[in-house]
Amino acid sequence: MQSLQTGDRPIPRAPRSASKARRIQSQNRRRQWLDDHPEYFDSRDHEFADPVLYDKLIRRHQSAAERESDGKTLGYARILESDIVRSEAKLADLSASMATSRLSVSASSDTGGFVSLWALDQRADEEPAAREEACEMWREYLRDRFISGGDEEFDYEAVDGDEGLDQQAARDAEEKWFDDDEPRFVESESESESESEGTEEEKRARRRQRAMRGETGIQDF
Repeated sequence: MQSLQTGDRPIPRAPRSASKARRIQSQNRRRQWLDDHPEYFDSRDHEFADPVLYDKLIRRHQSAAERESDGKTLGYARILESDIVRSEAKLADLSASMATSRLSVSASSDTGGFVSLWALDQRADEEPAAREEACEMWREYLRDRFISGGDEEFDYEAVDGDEGLDQQAARDAEEKWFDDDEPRFVESESESESESEGTEEEKRARRRQRAMRGETGIQDF
């Protein structure tokens, strides 16, 4: 194994630049915001993010009644806009494929600089997915697009500046740690009954105390 030391002194990791730290912080807050607002994925306006990909993953699995319902929701003007954008995208793809093999996708697309998932697009073409899988692929696309800042209609400033999202993410991580790693031992009847009582903060405090006591029920020093 290659040593990470020069002589007897370890090589320090280069510190993150301020801009990179801010970018990572913003992306983490966007992830947490999505976790707190799953309804974001239900907006019909997301079709315009990539109409061709939407056709392959969503529309191909819809019934005639579902498409009619979507049309009523969007309205005639939005349907016409969607058809125009979809046609232009298909023509652009055809022109590109005739000129050269598409090995990658430029970031300068109509999605506001977001790099479209070409591998995802290929999977949608070559392996028609079941409806559930296709919906998950679409959500994956929307999630990556949102986190990277590709949704031009969204007010990212409000999310990126929300420090409360850091605290929520920390609480979620703490809950997962205690759920996964809490020691298993026999509870007394009073402990079992009290586990479901109190506020969330009180429940977390009790779990910490029990984790520190260990299986014997006695804190070790």
